[in-house]
Amino acid sequence: MINLKKIFVLWIWLSLSVVFALAEGEINQSKFNSMETLSSNVSRYTPPEPVEFIAEFEPMQGVLIRYPLGVPYSLIKSLSETTTLYILIGNSNIKEQAVNFFQANGVNLENCEFIVTPTDSYWTRDYSPWFIRTGAELAMVDFNYNRPRPNDNRIPKFAGGYFGLDVYDLNLYHTGGNMMVDGMGKGASTDLVLKENANFTKEEIELRMKTYLGIEEYFLYPEPTGSPIEHIDTWAKFIGVDKLMIRSVPPTHPKYEKIEGAVNYFSQQISSYGTPYQIFRVNTSLNEPYANSLIVNDKVYVPQMNTLNDKGALDAFKEAMPGYEVIGFTGTWLSDDALHCRTYGIPDLSMIHISHVPLPDYSEHTAIPIQAKFVSYSGASLQEESLKLYWKTDESQMYSEVTFTSSEDNYYQAFIPAQESTVEISYYLSGSNELGKTAYLPLVKDKDPFRVKIKQMLPLQSPENVAIQFVEEKIILSWDLVPEASSYKVEFSTNISDFTNVMTEIGQFREDNGRIYWETAPEGKIGFYRIIAVK
Repeated sequence: MINLKKIFVLWIWLSLSVVFALAEGEINQSKFNSMETLSSNVSRYTPPEPVEFIAEFEPMQGVLIRYPLGVPYSLIKSLSETTTLYILIGNSNIKEQAVNFFQANGVNLENCEFIVTPTDSYWTRDYSPWFIRTGAELAMVDFNYNRPRPNDNRIPKFAGGYFGLDVYDLNLYHTGGNMMVDGMGKGASTDLVLKENANFTKEEIELRMKTYLGIEEYFLYPEPTGSPIEHIDTWAKFIGVDKLMIRSVPPTHPKYEKIEGAVNYFSQQISSYGTPYQIFRVNTSLNEPYANSLIVNDKVYVPQMNTLNDKGALDAFKEAMPGYEVIGFTGTWLSDDALHCRTYGIPDLSMIHISHVPLPDYSEHTAIPIQAKFVSYSGASLQEESLKLYWKTDESQMYSEVTFTSSEDNYYQAFIPAQESTVEISYYLSGSNELGKTAYLPLVKDKDPFRVKIKQMLPLQSPENVAIQFVEEKIILSWDLVPEASSYKVEFSTNISDFTNVMTEIGQFREDNGRIYWETAPEGKIGFYRIIAVK
């Protein structure tokens, strides 16, 4: 009789062998005759809410490339000095060859993990999985790779098993080079997505992007450069939540009007910070692929083409991303296929994620509230006493620190003390977990901190000169200009005794011959107004 108990134990032992092989960072091909071995974690369901698509400029633990290579050894060497390289390699027989070449070119082999699995191409950006946050867990999203490359198309499912993450199936044709996100609910692609998924309506595509990737607003813009691959990463790039780098060309360039049309479009959109996007430009007059760059933590890797524009490209990124080290690399780059296309960042899978929307200019005589969300994804608990707000005024040399206090649902709050005069506050956030990992926001800390201008409120100096007029259904208030004021604030109420029922409206003020005018359509029984000059 067959001993079922022994068979069961043998099956458990083989399963554990798989886990150990993965943990060691190298897959023994003899144990994996099929990629389906690592595909059992593919979910038929949608990811649990809330969902966030991890942005490229968030903390990374490594970079995925493929051997035979599409990138120069100088880039691999540089990456291996500060991060882990995950190298997809077709079979174990050529691993020795790869190791020898890496060693000969000064690559730090201690930071290399060779992953044996077949691939069809070196465009890891295009076929690798998308990483998402789902509540307190990390996961991946698979899509139908829009190329007839079956081995490449299977990589997301394979990677799910390798990194031990659930994989959710988006079931749309897409490609990584045509997807950029801000990590806070906004994403952008060319309208190639609509063409390749004609069986879905635009609304159905947007719903899938929201459900699987947390993208609340999906910018779909026609390809402006004439590239046949129609990937957004050949001409534009999110370099921060509210920052975009877009290529520029001279007016004589045949694509000038269309590229400027794209710039005009994005400059009118609102970022996840509630402010218009900051648009930065990089000169690509000779069709250089400078926007096709890679961000890995505090470094930016920019393709170089041996043209007179190379240095200017590096300078453009330095200006747009203060505190980052910007490094250029030559290679076999094309105008629509360069460094970004052939690499893929692997997020820090044990990250501490900090989410915060910077304050707009602030105009109160009170302490300034800073709210943030802290989540530890390693399973290690946050050290709440380590959750810090660092701040200083433009007149200070040193940062002061304040400890965040817990609010609810991973949200925390800290206060910058009330300021007595008009100042600009610089601040950044940090937090650690019980394993000693520390995260910062912004990632480069005080080298490019958040900034908020504190405007001091002053009483109106000539209240007797305030006048009120009734014109049709409008009320027009006017008063003498206050020389020290940079703007004005009108408060109105139904209660004159203490203005406890105060409402505030900041509108467009008109100046005429030393008088300031403001008008409103009154609602209800509002009849009391006061005016505050903002210094």
